[in-house]
Amino acid sequence: MKQFIIILSLCIFCTGCGSKVPTGFPKTVPCGITVTDDGKPLEGVFVMLHNAGTSNYSCVAVTDANGRAEMQTSQGSYTQKGVPLGNAVVTLAKLPVVDDWKTTEELAAMPMAEQMKYSAEKNAKSAKLPLIIPTKLTEQSTSPLSKEITAATDWKIDVAEYR
Repeated sequence: MKQFIIILSLCIFCTGCGSKVPTGFPKTVPCGITVTDDGKPLEGVFVMLHNAGTSNYSCVAVTDANGRAEMQTSQGSYTQKGVPLGNAVVTLAKLPVVDDWKTTEELAAMPMAEQMKYSAEKNAKSAKLPLIIPTKLTEQSTSPLSKEITAATDWKIDVAEYR
């Protein structure tokens, strides 16, 4: 009986736990975005959807191996699937990075100074790679990727069209 009371108390206490919908949080609709480069899926692209006239919440997602991202809207610690209705501009971000030439085990065995040197060399090599995302798609003020969100939407973006 004592265990039942403890479990019941925990259930009642935890019912109020979790994030509450923040005051003024917008109604959202499902929004999927697929990002490709000349038809090939781009994995690891950071997708941001900016709604006109507000900065109270953020709409973000990261593409998977199929180039697909399911957008989510967040305000503080509260997150909900989908995006708000209204005018929207999408920006994309993905920095080119050279592949590691050392294994995780090799890196872990290196002294900190060597790890830092390796990291600096990798960053320098990565900085010389061509950009994956055209610059105009990375800034809200220059992105041509805009749309009026009036219902659930599925957006297909091929970055090759913007080079």
